[in-house]
Amino acid sequence: MLLDEKEKELLDVLSSANSILSVKEIAKRLFVSEPTARRRLPVLAKKNYVVRTHGGAIINYNMTQNKTIPLYLRISNMSDGKTLIAKKAMKLIKDNSVIFLDGSSTAFHLVPFLKTFHDITICTNSLKTAITLAEMDIKTICLGGNVNFSNLACSSPDTFEMIEKLNADILFFSCDALSQDGILSDSSSEASFLRIKYMKNADVKVLLIDNTKLNKKCQHNMCSVKDLDYCICNTPLPENIKSMLKNPDFGED
Repeated sequence: MLLDEKEKELLDVLSSANSILSVKEIAKRLFVSEPTARRRLPVLAKKNYVVRTHGGAIINYNMTQNKTIPLYLRISNMSDGKTLIAKKAMKLIKDNSVIFLDGSSTAFHLVPFLKTFHDITICTNSLKTAITLAEMDIKTICLGGNVNFSNLACSSPDTFEMIEKLNADILFFSCDALSQDGILSDSSSEASFLRIKYMKNADVKVLLIDNTKLNKKCQHNMCSVKDLDYCICNTPLPENIKSMLKNPDFGED
């Protein structure tokens, strides 16, 4: 569902607060009257973007795995956990590397840490990632194709073709679910296929996944954790998942 500018402004306010805001506080931050702020809430609540509370509202973070939620809200969700994942993942990066980054919000949290490395090249299908890296003066190859509005990333046959022409030292990617038996899956067939393409041309494969995605399954299977070199989570991984990895103890300290 598309959002108009007023709805985006309200979501920005609630997202930055990361907690329940009263109608009075919402009105203050939006520079509108309390009745105006109150009238805006039911529309977003009906779309499941926010949850109404007594006298206020909060972002509906249970919906942030839904790809209709704008990327900037998904990035804010689990931000501390994803930053922890990124800090662990950066230990695997070396100077002079070619790196694949997928279009996930989890992979995007790696971006601020990349400025500490020299002469690296990032290949990504994420427009947000590509623009941010270009502003940081990091060499970036943007893998083009049709743009998906929900995550501002390219995912189409043109994108797949570009990936096939490139090789990378390491891939950082995420997925929607990791099952108890170690199967990675995604709600989107295109996203699943894109990540398979990335994996085929990367020497080292690193899954970045937060604990909300563990012990779940989605429609489109991708691969097994047995095919990965590392799996980095913000919480300790289940022992049966660790036992399938090539480097089971990485990131546990």
